[in-house]
Amino acid sequence: MLLQKTVPFPGLLLVLMFAGLPVRGQGTSWQPMYTDAEIILDGRLEETVWQSAPPVGTVVYEPTYGQTPTEETDIRVVYDRNYLYVGARLLTADPATIRANSLYRDQYLGDDILAVIIDPFNDNLNGLWFMATPAGTRIDMAISADGGGGFGRSINRSWNTFWDVATTQDETGWFAEVRIPFSSLGFQVTGEQTTMGMSMYRFMATKNERHVFPRVSPAFDMGFAKPSQSADVVFQGIASATPLYISPYVLGGTQTIQELNDASTAYQGIATSTREIGVDIKSAITSNLTLDLTINTDFAQVEADDAQVNLSRYSLYLPEKRQFFQERASIFDFAIGGRDRLFYSRRIGLSDDGDPLRILAGGRLSGRIGQTDVGILNLQTASRDSIPSTNFGVYRVMTRVKNDRSYAGAILTSRLDAKGQQNYVWGGDTRLNFKDNHILTVQVAQSLDSDHMDTTSVRPFTTGLYRFRFDKEGRVGFTYSGALTRVGADFDPAVGFMRRTDYTQPYLDLGYGMLLSGDSRWQELGASVSGMQTIRNSDGSSESGRLWMRLSATTKRGLEVSANSEYSYEDLLEDLELIDGVIVPAGSYQALSGQVNVRPSDQRLLRSSLSLEGGRFFDGSRLSVGIEPEWNISQFVQLSGTYELNRVRFHNRDEGFDAHIVRVKSQAALNNQLSASVFLQYSSAADQLSTNVRLRYNPREGNDLWVVYNDAVNTDPLQENPRLPTVAASAVQVKYTHTFSR
Repeated sequence: MLLQKTVPFPGLLLVLMFAGLPVRGQGTSWQPMYTDAEIILDGRLEETVWQSAPPVGTVVYEPTYGQTPTEETDIRVVYDRNYLYVGARLLTADPATIRANSLYRDQYLGDDILAVIIDPFNDNLNGLWFMATPAGTRIDMAISADGGGGFGRSINRSWNTFWDVATTQDETGWFAEVRIPFSSLGFQVTGEQTTMGMSMYRFMATKNERHVFPRVSPAFDMGFAKPSQSADVVFQGIASATPLYISPYVLGGTQTIQELNDASTAYQGIATSTREIGVDIKSAITSNLTLDLTINTDFAQVEADDAQVNLSRYSLYLPEKRQFFQERASIFDFAIGGRDRLFYSRRIGLSDDGDPLRILAGGRLSGRIGQTDVGILNLQTASRDSIPSTNFGVYRVMTRVKNDRSYAGAILTSRLDAKGQQNYVWGGDTRLNFKDNHILTVQVAQSLDSDHMDTTSVRPFTTGLYRFRFDKEGRVGFTYSGALTRVGADFDPAVGFMRRTDYTQPYLDLGYGMLLSGDSRWQELGASVSGMQTIRNSDGSSESGRLWMRLSATTKRGLEVSANSEYSYEDLLEDLELIDGVIVPAGSYQALSGQVNVRPSDQRLLRSSLSLEGGRFFDGSRLSVGIEPEWNISQFVQLSGTYELNRVRFHNRDEGFDAHIVRVKSQAALNNQLSASVFLQYSSAADQLSTNVRLRYNPREGNDLWVVYNDAVNTDPLQENPRLPTVAASAVQVKYTHTFSR
């Protein structure tokens, strides 16, 4: 039976009516047990303190909210001046159902989970998410914007920090001890007291069953991890530590690139060697303000980007994977809608083609002063070929207004290069949360560029961005989103990402969701209809438009199914070149298409997602197929893959192409310290096969030995004259980082 002992100060949920705040956790403050006793991190929970600490009360969140739990969950929390400890006895009638699928750091593959979500500043918007599996694998992520938008938008998978976990198993279940240094959190002390938000949960993969603390309604999308729904946890007398971490690295390697000879008659290999040193320094100025300095920054160990096929007229957006840009990334975020944003960190240290540019030095100051979040980032990149040395700056403030889930902020970005080109963007934004989770967002921005400095001051609409959005968030019942965006023709955020400019865009989304209980096999059903039109500011003509409908369903076993239908309109003023030289002539096009997606439950060790899309494509047709199999061979080895086919035909012009993308990823881990990954990618559009192999030895957080191999193979060397080399480029690099702390 689930332990039902309550935390101190139990009571009913308090509905916070002031300024329309949503229900937060149990609406009460909770104080975990303080201890001076030594806790040995071994996953056994044998210390007396674990018997003395009261268990927190959990409730079943899914598959059916409030149902009788099928297994017993016992989670307890204690702390001392330096560490937060979470101990859990996660009992299981049948130990064979425990899923421990991977030993690979930061890799979730359908495992059982013990999770701790902490809102260090208790701001109801930002959180740190720590997960441990029965194999002792650590997974950590950062949450921004209260988890709105889910993974890929407000969940940063690449964030890492210092913490530890130990686990054990026996015939009754599995057991875990989590130790999180307060110095890894950043927090605000008021007198001797510190209040943070805190949530915890246990997830059983084979049953798709989640036990959560505090008691939070599943009416909130991903409510179990929303900082605004966590319980207020009060700590007394914890250390306001200001640690200093110094992480020097050394790197060596070789690289061979094939280049045309002077006569342009053949390719020849140009080999170069690499010897680099650099250092990252992290200093906690206060418990809630951190300074990061970097000299000769290197990202040799970063995984390769996924190959993609671009069948639109807009640039592709690629996610940031470099660790330096993950720290407090939410502070610098100024998202405009979709992928557009005023700060896109891949503008720094990477060329437009994705090739690395040396970052000479720079720094970042991030944290909180009073009720204001502060972020300052400044980096200098080196010159290379025709690209001049460039200074990048991002300056951001956000302060709470009205209530804990509302803020007003400002941002300034700058890009100054050695050739005299200058670009500045300043903006302001506010997010106001009203009653029943109604949210108003207002954003205004203005750019100033070398090419327009003489006229910018009198052309605010030409170089400006204005956006208004109103939402009703939720998972159950009626929801909606409406937005109006206007972007000027000369608006140019040179440190940001914009797919297009010179447009006005109204947008509306209406949805309805419901959760099913009882004996129904279905857990959640949803439906929505959305519309968007993009209008050219220059003449008021329609550039594009979309109207789409979506139905979705999730079973209590975790199977997800969705179906979409879409009507689209595109007006091309210029010819659009696609793959293999296929041209779509300028003109207006209407299209109707449909899509079906199936994502299986994580319960299966061998599973595969499937997507199928078909319909009209400009003046032709398109069939797209996507298959993503995953196989948890053992906790030591996992295999996953992706196959994408885009079959495009223009029958009236007797043209077309098939674009294939194949990705195969193998991950192996001997234990939690030694791991390897092999990432193979093939793109028929590029006629290239690439390999990214990474071997990592991580004896403790901050100490890493990496061996990385990359190559690119031309799969059709006869397509050009002279003949392309079989191996276009290859590189081997060895990097060691050692962290000293004080």
